[in-house]
Amino acid sequence: MERLRGNVRLSAALAAVTGAVVGVILNLALWFGWHAVWPAGWSGGVDGWVAGGSAVAFAAIRWGKVGLGWVALAGGLAGWGWAALG
Repeated sequence: MERLRGNVRLSAALAAVTGAVVGVILNLALWFGWHAVWPAGWSGGVDGWVAGGSAVAFAAIRWGKVGLGWVALAGGLAGWGWAALG
């Protein structure tokens, strides 16, 4: 592994690939977030349930020190319950 780290060309190529992957992930996160919060576009208004759930999930992870797996499980169960009731 240390031999690979010393190779300047390989390190530059791996850094470029890493940057590209991070860019794609960020682009997808923004795209899906935008379409979830504003399902009908900018003129359609904000989906309050999605925005509120996102704020609660962020607060739980950031300040509540709740693990990402628990937050994802809670969000999935809330969505499942919402779909079952509505």
